Amino acid sequence: MELNDRKKRILQAVVSDYIETAEPVGSRTIARKYVTDLSPATIRNEMADLEEMGYLEQPHSSAGRVPSVMGYRVFVDNIMEKYKLSVMETIRMQEVMNEQAQQFDKLIEKASRVIASVTNYATVAVSTGHKRSKLKAIQIAPVSSKEMVLIIVTFDGTVKNKLIRLKNDVEPEDAVRLSKEMTGRLSGLSLNEISLETINSIKNEFYSLEELVGAIIGFVSEVIGEIDSKQVIVDGGVNLLKFPEYSNIEKAKEILEVLDNKEQLSNMISLPMPTGNKVNILIGDEKNGVKLKDCSLVLCNYEFNGSSGTIGVIGPTRMDYARVVSALEYLCEGMRPQLEGGVTKNDQEKK
Repeated sequence: MELNDRKKRILQAVVSDYIETAEPVGSRTIARKYVTDLSPATIRNEMADLEEMGYLEQPHSSAGRVPSVMGYRVFVDNIMEKYKLSVMETIRMQEVMNEQAQQFDKLIEKASRVIASVTNYATVAVSTGHKRSKLKAIQIAPVSSKEMVLIIVTFDGTVKNKLIRLKNDVEPEDAVRLSKEMTGRLSGLSLNEISLETINSIKNEFYSLEELVGAIIGFVSEVIGEIDSKQVIVDGGVNLLKFPEYSNIEKAKEILEVLDNKEQLSNMISLPMPTGNKVNILIGDEKNGVKLKDCSLVLCNYEFNGSSGTIGVIGPTRMDYARVVSALEYLCEGMRPQLEGGVTKNDQEKK
């Protein structure tokens, strides 16, 4: 049986109304609100055909129909119309993209929070890390002869500090001299570019400060290693509890346990993007080994100053896919790598 234009219109109406109301949709509702040129009887027959074809389901005999996973799939792939973001929605996301100089982890946290707020679903962001994070400066601030505050600055804007306690006394001027020398030798290098030869050379030159040199190298490794490692950020989990799908305690517990398992989330959204697609939409059991029958996931890859990762939106299968897709595409496109001179693609287009 062919999915002709009439059936597509009716399927679109069922999906749209079910997204809005979370109630099974009847033929009279469709005739009144969406397909006014057809009678309820004609629509009822078409809905029966759509159910037979597997695109609709009937929760019980006296109810209307709801979309099946296959119905949602046809909707998002072939029927869904593009959603136009509101002025306020674009402003909120533009604020995130304009903060290009902020620390990478803070940027992704804020992006996740904004997407959760705009869509009213939960968001998950996985950063694969910079892998090329480079040291910019090392500063040593003496507190006493045996206490030093180490400050590490990277080129991506990350600033970390740590108080260390030494066994041996260090003169303030020696600490300043060491910080200048180490900055001069190591600035511009990633972790795997800092050779043992360079470290030993610094230790030999500052042999009386070997303990402090070792502490600094250890802190540099700790900071850059943390930046380069994969990060998983979750936001908006509480949003899901507002939906009737999760009013059942067991279902609510199931989704919250998944959101709390960062390793499982990372595996779930670390999937290759379909060729030519900006987003990947996973419906029901299509997700990577995670059984969340009544849940969908929309993913979009992002890039930012040499970093990359994926940000996704998790919600019920009746989520507003068009709105979610538009929000993710807008955000991820705005986070593309900066052009020379600090001009982004969006800025260039405005000119």
